[in-house]
Amino acid sequence: MQNARAAKVPRAERDGVASKDLGDQNEFRDDELNNEPAPEFMQGSSTGRVATPEPAPSLSRSGRQRRAPRALQDFLPSSTRGLPAHIPRPLINRPTRSHTISCEEVPDESQPSVENVRTYDTTPNEFGVFHRYSSPPSNPPTDTTSLDDFCDSPSLKKAKGKEKARHWYHLFDNANTARIVMWSTTGPHNKSLAEIDRLVNEVIRADDFDPSVLMSQWRTTTQLPRLDSADDESLFSHPEGWRQCSVKIPIPKEKTKTFEDDAPTFEVGDIHM
Repeated sequence: MQNARAAKVPRAERDGVASKDLGDQNEFRDDELNNEPAPEFMQGSSTGRVATPEPAPSLSRSGRQRRAPRALQDFLPSSTRGLPAHIPRPLINRPTRSHTISCEEVPDESQPSVENVRTYDTTPNEFGVFHRYSSPPSNPPTDTTSLDDFCDSPSLKKAKGKEKARHWYHLFDNANTARIVMWSTTGPHNKSLAEIDRLVNEVIRADDFDPSVLMSQWRTTTQLPRLDSADDESLFSHPEGWRQCSVKIPIPKEKTKTFEDDAPTFEVGDIHM
């Protein structure tokens, strides 16, 4: 029994010494951890820079992670044309430029400040992509530029791009011709082609025709009564070559067989020739 107790005592003493050594090592490690320098993002600033968390990966039904095809990893779209309607459009967020000066930085007066540099930004598209220039561009960029502007070979097929704005009379040479054709094809359909040509050649193209006289409001109902109220002598004057005479018209007599010279006549007077 004494030998067993004697054997146990050295073992307990050995365990105590081992635990004491482990305690000293733990205290030494705690001192080392307490004496380690602070992380770099904690020095020189009151708030540390927190890393942006990565978005959660998209998983399929089987639990595998979806990956974009290699051919589309560097794809930067510039237009939403062709995208399905169920795909939401991204929000337009313009980048805001910020320039902070720390206590250690000293601004150089010889160089212009970043805040004083003027920039010229274009209107963002559906994806928020826009151009920024340090000076006004000589040729502002347009979204209508296509491959046809760079490929001028006659053997290449031309694509149908956006048509340029055309005049409303683009089917005709000028606006005057378009208005005459529109007038002839509208309204009552009793205007023949010969009458339209006579209107142009004898009225509009006459030497004494002045369109400025018609600038006031024109009404045909106020011009036609002047013909009714005009004097007959002023319309058919002798100096202009008019002659006044009468004409006898023979009238046939029914149920008789006589010569034409014996037929009665009807005289029509006041005929101007």
